[in-house]
Amino acid sequence: RMHESHDAIVVAGGDGTVARIFAVASRDCPPLAVLPLGTANNIAVGIGVRRPVPELIEGLDAGRVIAYDSGLASGPWDEARFFESVGVGVFGAAWRRVPSEDKVNEGLTALTEGFSTESPFEATLTLDGLPSRESLLLVEVLRAPAIGPALIFAPKVAPDDGLLHVARAREEDRKALVQWLRNPYRHPAPVDVVTARAVEILWHDADFHRDDYFHDGMPLPQRISASIETAAFRLLNREAIREIRNGVHPPTA
Repeated sequence: RMHESHDAIVVAGGDGTVARIFAVASRDCPPLAVLPLGTANNIAVGIGVRRPVPELIEGLDAGRVIAYDSGLASGPWDEARFFESVGVGVFGAAWRRVPSEDKVNEGLTALTEGFSTESPFEATLTLDGLPSRESLLLVEVLRAPAIGPALIFAPKVAPDDGLLHVARAREEDRKALVQWLRNPYRHPAPVDVVTARAVEILWHDADFHRDDYFHDGMPLPQRISASIETAAFRLLNREAIREIRNGVHPPTA
């Protein structure tokens, strides 16, 4: 029914609901409009949806249509879109232990513990064909500015920028990250962020996630690749897309 003749399709819900609809959307679909009703709403914030829901409903007829460039992750599961991030290391290890009913407080606690205690993992990270051997606490390949409990890791992500934003944390970043997690909604994470159009990660023995999916039993060495699906579908949005720098708000309880 998504391909029927409609002016727009309204997706109301949190990141899980939005991701399920985005996963099956195509260029032939009517534009998608998001009403954020979840806790973190990372995907909605990343596409510029930041007004209260009643204002968004009133403004649907004044929206502009923009293209959305989806992330594509390839691995043992074949190929699948992602809309927040794919990553290896502390974030995936901590986030998978958090009960779904308390993603905010328990998530911050689990991440603080992870950055305090997890050992670095060795990885070969290839960005646009250029490999480097690295020792990392975390690498996240992002298509939204924020992940988890609305934690900003890549403030310059835009829905139509055609880029993967790659955030890396190393041993020397450990102390700064633990301190940042005491009050993480004042500014973005203190991590190194670069951009690429194609990313490959090759590693041993560290947790991997794709958005909120966790993949166990991956063959060794573990390997995933990420790329961009340009103009995967269309969005209806009245907001200007702007970089998130300051005034980052905690997720809705």
